[in-house]
Parts: sequence; C-alpha cells; structure tokens
Amino acid sequence: MGLEAINFFFRAEEQIEYKVASNKEITPVEDRKYVYKEEDNYWIDLEFQDSNALSIRITLCNPTEAVLTALNHLMLFLFDSQGGILLDANTKQTYKEYNNEVQEALRASYLSRKKVFEEIYGDHTAAIGSEEFYKRLEDN
Repeated sequence: MGLEAINFFFRAEEQIEYKVASNKEITPVEDRKYVYKEEDNYWIDLEFQDSNALSIRITLCNPTEAVLTALNHLMLFLFDSQGGILLDANTKQTYKEYNNEVQEALRASYLSRKKVFEEIYGDHTAAIGSEEFYKRLEDN
C-alpha cells in the first residue's frame, strides 16, 4: 500500500467475481483486474485475489465527493453478496455490514488518508489510478 492510495479488501461467502465482471459500470482491464470509473469523475481499481476476495484501491487524487459517492455505490453493490466482510487497510477496521455508520467511517478514513497525501504530494486532482498518478509525477 503506497502513500498515494487507500486500500480496502472485500470478501464474501459466495463467489463474486462473475457478479463484478457482469456489472456494466465496471470495466475489465486485464486478467482479474477491473476498474470502476466514470469519465473524469472517479477511478477505483479492483483486483480479485480469488473468486470470493477483491482488493479495492483508490488513488487519493480522485475528486473527493465523486469518489466517495462511487465508493458508497460499490459497497452497496458488494454487500448485497452473502457473508460480505470489508477490511479498511488504513484503519485495520473490519465491517460485516454496510450502513450509514460504516459509510461515515470509510469517509473519515479516506479524508484522513487524503490529508497525508496532500501534505506529501500537494493538491493533485484527477480521476486516475495509481500507475497514471506516478507516471504524471515523473513527467513533471
């Protein structure tokens, strides 16, 4: 986990890979990697560890409100799966259900991590993934 992103891990009792791959808002990238994105609004990287487990990475330069709204939609979608559990790698907190309290906890975690990001990298805003973020840093 680099300083440019916040990471979450989601696991369900049922296989969720097909469900995610079938979602028209989620685009396959390669092998077991996907991206949940909308034009210049947000970008969320998804990668399957196995058919039941998914890592979620959000580069902290994403527009804050747009990416938090997208994260909320993604969590509602994922927690519709049987036996879902989410780990916030930033806080080490686990969640077995998704509700307003969890949504606010994820928001606080994101904003805390974004503050550290801005102290290190300054104010960068773009709906991109981590690889593109580092590429742009190198180009400047």
